[in-house]
Amino acid sequence: MKRISLIVGLCFAVGSLFAQDIVEPDSRMFARYSESRVSELIQENPARIDWMNFELENGYEIIQMDEAKVQDLPFLYTLNLEEKADGVMVQEISEQSFNLYLYNFKRDQDKDNYYRIGYTGQVLKIQSKRTLVKQYNESKHYENL
Repeated sequence: MKRISLIVGLCFAVGSLFAQDIVEPDSRMFARYSESRVSELIQENPARIDWMNFELENGYEIIQMDEAKVQDLPFLYTLNLEEKADGVMVQEISEQSFNLYLYNFKRDQDKDNYYRIGYTGQVLKIQSKRTLVKQYNESKHYENL
């Protein structure tokens, strides 16, 4: 009887350790990815979900710039999911409810990209992949490779 209790106890302990590794997807992900795709990633590649969560929180910055400096920047567009192309030009955004995955943007390896938000003087800065990977690694206390 003690042996069964010990085995059951160990199962719960091991199960709780694995449960800590389960990554919950940020709900904003569903603006770009189907529920089935997110579920598939949770099962097959939970590190990808963790990365996407990090990207949604840290992969961009909304900054105010002088109108003269934004004249040559491309406008920000929503993402047309069906065609994987530009949707509607973004006229304004709410920083409190911002969802990066609603927009069509490019993330370059080594340089930041900037997009005008209508005629507001606001600019969406998309951090380079190199910068974002460095921040992610630091947040996880990984050594930068």
